[in-house]
Amino acid sequence: MTVKIRWLGVACLEIESPEGDRILIDPFLDEAITAREIQIKEKDIERADVIVISHGHWDHFMDVPSIMKRCNSKLVCTQIVADMANETFGLDKNQIMPVAPGDKLQFPNFDINIVKGVHISIDALYEALLGKKPDMPTEEMFKSIVEYFFDDPAEIEKYLEWNRVYQGGEQLNFIFEFSHGMRIYFYGSIKHPDLENIQKQAKADILLLQVLPTCEKDAGEVALRSKPALVIPIHFDLLFPGQKTPDLSILKKEIEKDPKMQMVTLDPGKWYEIKTTIGLVE
Repeated sequence: MTVKIRWLGVACLEIESPEGDRILIDPFLDEAITAREIQIKEKDIERADVIVISHGHWDHFMDVPSIMKRCNSKLVCTQIVADMANETFGLDKNQIMPVAPGDKLQFPNFDINIVKGVHISIDALYEALLGKKPDMPTEEMFKSIVEYFFDDPAEIEKYLEWNRVYQGGEQLNFIFEFSHGMRIYFYGSIKHPDLENIQKQAKADILLLQVLPTCEKDAGEVALRSKPALVIPIHFDLLFPGQKTPDLSILKKEIEKDPKMQMVTLDPGKWYEIKTTIGLVE
């Protein structure tokens, strides 16, 4: 029995259970750089039985409405994101499953454990991208970030509008457990002391690990604490044109401190089979 997985850029992943259930995480495709490069759009998502959202920002939620309506999906998200999905985008409340850390959802062939996450602060994002400490309100910080990458006023306004419309809400991480026992830990967060016990208790075979610029060693610490057989980096690709991307060799060096772990970087758009719980991917 195998689990299949495909990374589509940023934090967007498809996971297929051994029984064929299709889970979609954080769909952001039509406006995303990586998805554009591999020529995959939201209309190319064939099935999404369950859509799981870590938080409601545009680069994690944008293609939810169209996919959910087309695929008749269930949506797993926080209450804030659930309200946005219903009130702003007109999605059916009966298809939305609001959750909070500590909840566990049981489906016929897999379970989803909802655990706490922590989002990077806009201050830290500003400093990581622009290389200086901010001294302005949050909205001005985001505007400065966008203006750093774009000169076109229309393009700048597009991002500012996205920032106004898409409500992030509380950050969530997820532990997926499948019928044959494999556990996959989606960690779309920064390193944070509040998450250390969760990492130790996750007992994950596979860690889907967010890696941001200048945070490679922090991500390595998360991996070493979680002790999965296999680490798969996510959210390390371009979000803005010309953005500095993280050095995955730094993360790999940290992971190699534990000889029982290995890191595999997935080619975007390609399906992989995880054949065992010891990290063999083909």
